Amino acid sequence: MTLSHFAYHVSALGHNGIIVSGIENDKLGNEAINYIKAVGLTTDYIKVDKSRPTGTVEVNINDNNQPDYIIKKDVVWDFYNQKMY
Repeated sequence: MTLSHFAYHVSALGHNGIIVSGIENDKLGNEAINYIKAVGLTTDYIKVDKSRPTGTVEVNINDNNQPDYIIKKDVVWDFYNQKMY
């Protein structure tokens, strides 16, 4: 939820912090929307897509205790554009 944390702190400083993103209408997407609303941010600019999954990143710790990141593809964000709104 890095974007929401940034938007929250910007709003706390008196500015209009918003999140522009896309999620799927699934459990993960609904959890994100509920969290964003709970901290007082608008969800007006978050597109809910019923055909693609919410973006996620798989993190694994390798043998050297370093994280390896696998960014999932073909998620809502990959198809985000201005025409979504």
